[in-house]
Formats: sequence, structure tokens, C-alpha cells
Amino acid sequence: MYVAITIVRVPGPAFSYHCPDFVRLYIEAMGYSPTIAPARIHVWRNAITEQGFVAVCAIDDSANNPAAFGDGIVGIGYGFTGRSEHWWDRQIHRGLAEQKCPPCS
Repeated sequence: MYVAITIVRVPGPAFSYHCPDFVRLYIEAMGYSPTIAPARIHVWRNAITEQGFVAVCAIDDSANNPAAFGDGIVGIGYGFTGRSEHWWDRQIHRGLAEQKCPPCS
């Protein structure tokens, strides 16, 4: 089976609009309880205010993919510039230190 996928950059306002679909996809992919959706939507929508925010999504170009969400969304990725105040940034630094990697500047 051939599936045509297009990767699309998602600007902040569109990311916020599609956030419920993105979070549903994330929850299903990770096997998490749907009860976390409201909290994740809130956190993800706040991410658009972070410096360096960028998001992309994968769109299934075929019309009848039962695994697609929203407007054919089959994948999502986003990120932003890390800061020491962020939990994830601290986890990365801790992991690098445990592996005795040189400090990041």
C-alpha cells in the first residue's frame, strides 16, 4: 500500500486551532488516557508563545485514511528554543551530565 504524505509547516495560530486534533493523535499514538487531553491542549497551545516555536505536521494526501485526524493529520512535531526554566531542558542537561558529555553553551 502506498500512502502519499506531505509535511507542512504549521504557524502558531493554525497550531492552536488544530491543537485538539494534534493532541488526540498524540494520545492515541502514546497509549495515554484521553482524560489528559484538556491539560495537554492547554500546554501545547501555550507553546506557541515560546521563543523559536516551530511546528510541522504530516498530512495524508489520500482522502480515505481511517487513521487520519482532522484534515488528514497523521503526524505532528513541534519544539521551541530551550531555557533552563523548562523541565525538558533540565532533563536533557541532566542526561548529558550523567553520560559525561561536555556542557552545552
